[in-house]
Amino acid sequence: MDTFVRAKQEADRVRDQGLTDPSTGFYNVRGILQRTKEISADAVRSDRSITCIAFGPHAFGEDSAESPEDANAMAEIISRPVAAALRHVTRLSDTIGRLGPGEFVVVAPGTDQEGALRLADRVLDAIEAEAKRQGSGAGVDALTQIRAGFCAVDSEDSTSPEDLLLRATMALRRAQADDGSFRVRAYEA
Repeated sequence: MDTFVRAKQEADRVRDQGLTDPSTGFYNVRGILQRTKEISADAVRSDRSITCIAFGPHAFGEDSAESPEDANAMAEIISRPVAAALRHVTRLSDTIGRLGPGEFVVVAPGTDQEGALRLADRVLDAIEAEAKRQGSGAGVDALTQIRAGFCAVDSEDSTSPEDLLLRATMALRRAQADDGSFRVRAYEA
């Protein structure tokens, strides 16, 4: 019995220390941070730029009747088509992570600001195409309201991997809070 208990404890420890999200196979927050550190170090050595793009659903207004539970349920509904679009559009060198319900991040080595805009637009177009294929339903409207925020830095920029992810997420929050005039926002200090 002692052997089985130790095996169960070891399995639980490995699961808790895992770096991937079980529902998508993408990196989880811990995994994407570790991978971003590796990519950033390589970008500095190779004298290349690096971009982080965060994707998420448009924020619900404060006057919305949407409860946090309903918002999380909707985020889970849209996660599968967003994940499929990310798999379809990103390059093999790009790293994809899941930040939380309905929120994803792409770390793209060798991608500058112009390339970040193109990549974000390609992903958003693929998500909207998926929404059109689905026709109608609870998640279709939410899929057409996905927003993106990004932070692009060159190899000489001393931005830490943590700050790169944070800045992309901050740009996403600005895009989500926007009245809809911007699908993609760049980080602005």
